[in-house]
Amino acid sequence: KKKKKGFWCVLEPFSIIKKVLKFVLIGITVKMGVWLLGGIALDLVVRLLRGYFGIALPLDF
Repeated sequence: KKKKKGFWCVLEPFSIIKKVLKFVLIGITVKMGVWLLGGIALDLVVRLLRGYFGIALPLDF
């Protein structure tokens, strides 16, 4: 029983670090995905507006 407890005490910090790293990585990938999709959507909207209405937008993306 004592050996198991010692073993788990050693493993516990690693499992916590793994969980934190996984959470951080997922957060970063989600943010990047949203940012990329937002950029693509914005670009498409700007192109469509220019194409259909021939609007020369003052802000050039």
